[in-house]
Amino acid sequence: MLADDEPFSELCYRIFFHHVDEEVNLELEKRLRSKKFWYPPSLGQLYSLADINYIDVDEKAEVSKLDSEVNLSTVIPRSIVESISPMEGVKILIEERVPVEFLIDRSNCRTESYLYEGSGKPLKVRIKGDVFSCIVEGKKFVGTFM
Repeated sequence: MLADDEPFSELCYRIFFHHVDEEVNLELEKRLRSKKFWYPPSLGQLYSLADINYIDVDEKAEVSKLDSEVNLSTVIPRSIVESISPMEGVKILIEERVPVEFLIDRSNCRTESYLYEGSGKPLKVRIKGDVFSCIVEGKKFVGTFM
C-alpha cells in the first residue's frame, strides 16, 4: 500500500506521563525500561497490541496553569477547551467518545472527546486546566493531560 507515493510505516503514539506520587513515576519508568508489564501493552483493545519504546525522563519538565493562548502539541480533551484560534493550513479533527478510565474489571467507566490536528501540527487554544512543557530528543513539547 502507498500513501502519497510513500509506504505506510508503523502507527506511533508518543505518551507523556506525570503523577504527583514520585514512587508511581519511578515504578512506571522501571517497568517501561525492563518491558515488564502486568497486562500486554495495548491501545485499550485486545486487537490493538502495542510495542513500547521508552524514550526519556525530563527532570526539568514543568506543569502549570496558563491564562493565555498556547500552542499545544498533544491531543486536547474537548471538555477543557475554552477557545481555538484559527491558523492557516491547520485541520482540526475530533475523536469522539474515547475510553479514558476503566473499572477494575476493565469495563469502560468514562469517555472523553479529543481535538487534534490532522497532520500533527500544534493547535493554538485557550484551555482551563494544566499544561506541561518538556524537552524530548531535543524538541520542546507543550501539551495537556488526558
